[in-house]
Amino acid sequence: GIRTFREKIKICFLLVLSAVIGFFLVAGILLPAAAYVLRMESGGVEIFSVPGTVWQEYILSLFALKKYELYSYTPYLYCGILGVLLCPFYFVSSGVKKKEKICVFSILGILFLGFGWEPLCNFLHMFNEPNGYTGRFAYLIVFIILVVALKAFSGIDAIEKRHIVLVGIVVAALLIICVCTESVVYARQNLTPDFSLGKLLYNCALIFGWVLIITCVWKNKREGACLVLILCVVMEMGINAFGFYYNTNFFETEMYAHTRTQTRRLLETIEAGDSGWYRINVKNERNKNNSAEYQYYGIPFFSSAYSEALVRTMSLLGYQSTELNCSDVGRTETTDMLFGVKYAAYPESEDGEQTSYIEESPYALSIGYMVSSSVLSACLDGENAFDNQEILLSAMIDRNVDLYDNYDENAIISGENVLITTRETEEGPVLSITKIDNTEPVTAGIFEIPYEENREAYAIISGRGNILDAHTQYIRTAYANELTLANNSTLSAPHIVEMEESEDGNSYVVYLAYYEASAPEALIYDMHFAYYNAEVLRECYNALSVNQLQVELFEDGHVKGNVTATQEMPLLFLSVPMEDGWKLYVDGKEQEIIPLVEGAFIGARLSPGEHEIELVFEAPGSRVGMYCSLAGAVLWCVILGTEIVETKKRKRGSH
Repeated sequence: GIRTFREKIKICFLLVLSAVIGFFLVAGILLPAAAYVLRMESGGVEIFSVPGTVWQEYILSLFALKKYELYSYTPYLYCGILGVLLCPFYFVSSGVKKKEKICVFSILGILFLGFGWEPLCNFLHMFNEPNGYTGRFAYLIVFIILVVALKAFSGIDAIEKRHIVLVGIVVAALLIICVCTESVVYARQNLTPDFSLGKLLYNCALIFGWVLIITCVWKNKREGACLVLILCVVMEMGINAFGFYYNTNFFETEMYAHTRTQTRRLLETIEAGDSGWYRINVKNERNKNNSAEYQYYGIPFFSSAYSEALVRTMSLLGYQSTELNCSDVGRTETTDMLFGVKYAAYPESEDGEQTSYIEESPYALSIGYMVSSSVLSACLDGENAFDNQEILLSAMIDRNVDLYDNYDENAIISGENVLITTRETEEGPVLSITKIDNTEPVTAGIFEIPYEENREAYAIISGRGNILDAHTQYIRTAYANELTLANNSTLSAPHIVEMEESEDGNSYVVYLAYYEASAPEALIYDMHFAYYNAEVLRECYNALSVNQLQVELFEDGHVKGNVTATQEMPLLFLSVPMEDGWKLYVDGKEQEIIPLVEGAFIGARLSPGEHEIELVFEAPGSRVGMYCSLAGAVLWCVILGTEIVETKKRKRGSH
């Protein structure tokens, strides 16, 4: 019947109240996960600076042959032109309830708004700034489009042919308008639009082809209409798949396949000759500076911990784990020793010029070893990782360590195709290095310190922050302008880099290199240079290697072994990241875990003597989750069984 105004107000109030209650219920479920993600990502582990896009890109994503790649803010929405043509008929269909239409339209509107509105985008990415491929909730839109199109297709007999033709013309006109306006916007930004004339003509041909098939074949119930429809869908999807593969940058997949094969062989060689515990860095020689190291049994291997404490501590030590695939830059002999990196594997290059080989570190320690109780009060601070490494080693062996001789004089700073000035900021004067001419092939800032015979030199050049920014400048020791896999060695993620002897032999050098996508200006907040004392590290190793954990078992989430504690070295340090879920057992009894080194790693206080150590990880909430899943499975079986019984009863009643 006809509702009164008061009844309408009441219904609207109840709808809003239901939405609010539903939101808080969902928020209550997601809050624990959100808190975990925020705790992991705070401080920046893997945040990409992805440029925004124009609104036309979102519409063009619905069409065929759109280019998708990492660091490009373009959601993947393509699910066939037929679906795009059928969607409008769903919203005008009399067979669909008005409430359902409003609900579907609202959900699509919210999801599309999420592409352009950052707070909503972060909410849809579990309260986290997305990285790499953004708009990862796009699959929800694709799913809704397919369901909506299917419902519209089921009622296609009621749609008039002229309306199908009209929708085809409107969709084609929208495509042409988006392509033309996108070209104008991109031309103003000196960028090349992705949608070429050929792609435009191909999509227009698809639109009118589908209009022709629906109006002339399907509507007239021609013989074999269903087969024609299926063949056309398969053909369109096949052509688009080929275009996707052809247009997308897969980061040299063949080179990676070759490297993986070579790496596997090297790992098998190492494992055949050494059955103990160790970490391996697999190095990629294409990187022109510190090789990209893909860690095998890496620092976070024994848990999922990429916590704020771990990232901050590693950064303070000059060691950047810039990606969740354990690709690290900034490693030195010191970090190799502390974290048990015993081997460096060099795979054969694809062209065969670089043969495969293995290097073994003489200083790598076990996954656990005894340290002085002074490590409890060790405080790492500031941007100078050379000082922080000395602070940590001094605390571990309880005596002063001079691992580096800091070069406090002013380094010589010059450049090629760059302007070097001092710029005033809120934090005071900083060094500004700005690219002059984009057409010049060589662009770099050059930092030099005096050469000292038989000594290694290291540098830290910091742009502050602690993120992986895809559009920052690179820190390199052997300058090369082309883009290589050195993209992890960025100014935005400060780390220790080994300097290289100059061509004239009078200095050590390091480069700040630009490439096409680099920001034109780099701001240098901190510069530190130091000469390395290898004999001091040898003394530290001799002190720490006396009482190491003799590993008997090591696997994901479970480490077991024996260690001897002394009065001077009462603390067990484990190079396993601290995370909720770890339990430590000493001689079969659970013992309190002491977070060490800024709370990043696991430690325990032991009484003098030999002890059996067992470290076990169980993800928090895993048992509750398992019981809930089991209860859900049982409930599903009960519902299914009840439905089967009820169906049989109804059939008997009908007979």
